[in-house]
Amino acid sequence: MLKDLGVKFVFVEVLIFVVLFIVGYQSSSEDPLFLHSSVNPMLLAMLVITLYYGFVYGILGFIIEITFVKLLYPVFPVKIILWHLLNIVISGEFHFFWTKKIETLQDKNAYFRDKLRRFASDSMILKLSHDQLEKHYLVKPISIRSLMERLKESILEDLDLLNADFNNKSKPFLILKQILEGAFYVQNGELYVFEEKKFVSILSIGSSEELDTQDPLVDKALESRDSPYISQINDSTKYLAVIPIYDFLNEDKLIGLFVLRKIPFHYLNADTVVSLGVILYWFLNELRRLRDYGYTGCVLPLSYDFCRELLILKCISNKLKEESVIVIFKLADNDDSFEFFLREKLRAIDVFDIYKSKTFTYFLILLPLSDFSSARGFIDRLRRDYSKFYGTEKDLPPYRVVLVDGNIEEKLLDLLSDKNGTYS
Repeated sequence: MLKDLGVKFVFVEVLIFVVLFIVGYQSSSEDPLFLHSSVNPMLLAMLVITLYYGFVYGILGFIIEITFVKLLYPVFPVKIILWHLLNIVISGEFHFFWTKKIETLQDKNAYFRDKLRRFASDSMILKLSHDQLEKHYLVKPISIRSLMERLKESILEDLDLLNADFNNKSKPFLILKQILEGAFYVQNGELYVFEEKKFVSILSIGSSEELDTQDPLVDKALESRDSPYISQINDSTKYLAVIPIYDFLNEDKLIGLFVLRKIPFHYLNADTVVSLGVILYWFLNELRRLRDYGYTGCVLPLSYDFCRELLILKCISNKLKEESVIVIFKLADNDDSFEFFLREKLRAIDVFDIYKSKTFTYFLILLPLSDFSSARGFIDRLRRDYSKFYGTEKDLPPYRVVLVDGNIEEKLLDLLSDKNGTYS
């Protein structure tokens, strides 16, 4: 839509230029482009084009202007043309930096929106896990949260997961299948991804079938963007429930659909449908996001959440040159009180992880979109409160601040390898 609107603007601008040229030629054949008038519409047109479309289009317009001036004016106005060129260069620089600033803010906004969505999703999963334990702890002690942790670990291990067509034989898909069957008692259902304007099956429980896009329940789900089930429609349908899945960042973008064909009667309710939606929403968005960021596996002995965040910030650093840092503390013994102390000082967007080697315990704090000065301020706050926390005069354990860049994995592997002399 925006692209079509931009094309219309171009046509309008061309039409205005033609009208001005005709008017100028009719009123004054000696100065048809109004180059010598007090108000120069040609200069204004060049400024608008350069500011809106960029330096390349400004220069293209400038070349067209020179061609017309050469054909229509007996004496070439060098000073005026050079003045126009100077304005185009300055406007082009402004357009470049302004566009870069907008792009940076948009990417930052997308990053924080993604974090907020994942916080909400994690909270929902935690609640579902609690409800599931409360409901089934006597009969079947199963925790959705523990299954989700297994699912995250399997994503780190299985590199075939992120092929363009999704490898539904990989371990994460098998664990997801266990969740759907064991935690929600799905007996027959299928998960489809929506790519290239068609639905492709990537996971099936029971027999696999082509999606019937004309089914009234599917139609209602896509129209209402909700997750309807069979009791909410009067028409005949082959599905018990349909769950549309939308993109984390672009809520108008459909990325998948899950259809439920068979489930025990007493489990077919709104709670089950909402719970299924939360799990599938997280899973499908997570795969797409990792694939978009070019995930090729994590060589670090760290948690899924830390590796995922590191991948995103590494891409942001490469693309926008926005800095992020990691603060690493190295302790000879496992001090649980120090972990508690650190967790109290973290912001909501910071990511914390622990790695235990044979000799040392490493505490890692990832500070997103923060430079070295921010890390220095963070360490100063820790140092100020450290003695108060322990009640005695103590200095912080040895630490190291590392910049997130293209070689961050190699640097972290070196810092976590128990080598001496690398910490201050």
